[in-house]
Amino acid sequence: MRTILVVDDEPLVLALIARVLIGAGFEVITASEPAQALATCQDREIRIDLMLTDLMMPGMNGRELRDRVVEIRPDLPVTYMSGYADSWACQLMGPDAADVLLKPFGIASLLTTVKNVVDHETLAGELDGMKSPAA
Repeated sequence: MRTILVVDDEPLVLALIARVLIGAGFEVITASEPAQALATCQDREIRIDLMLTDLMMPGMNGRELRDRVVEIRPDLPVTYMSGYADSWACQLMGPDAADVLLKPFGIASLLTTVKNVVDHETLAGELDGMKSPAA
C-alpha cells in the first residue's frame, strides 16, 4: 500500500482529499500545517511515497516546505495544490510548476495525478534496482 502525506491548512479540503485517497486504496497521513508535515518526515519509521501539499499556507509556503523536506528525504516526490494560477504562484513553484493540481480539482484529476506520480516513482525505483548482467 502506498502512503500519501497530504498537507493543507483548510480542514475540509484536507479531510476530503484524505477520504478520496483512502477510498482509492492509499494510506493517508494528514498534516494541517507545515511543521506537522516536517515532524512526520523526520520519523524514518514512517514510509511516505508522495507528499501532496498546498502551495499557500500560513508560516511556510509549499515550496519552502518542499525544500526542507528534501533535506530529510531527498527522494520524496512532491506535488503541489494551489488555488492560484497566476504567474506569481508559478514563479514560487519554480521548476516544479508542472507538478501542480489547480484548485478546485475533481476526484479524477486528484487520483490520476497521485497514481501517475506514485507509479512513476515505483517504476524508477525498480529500474534503479535492476543490475546489468555481468559481461
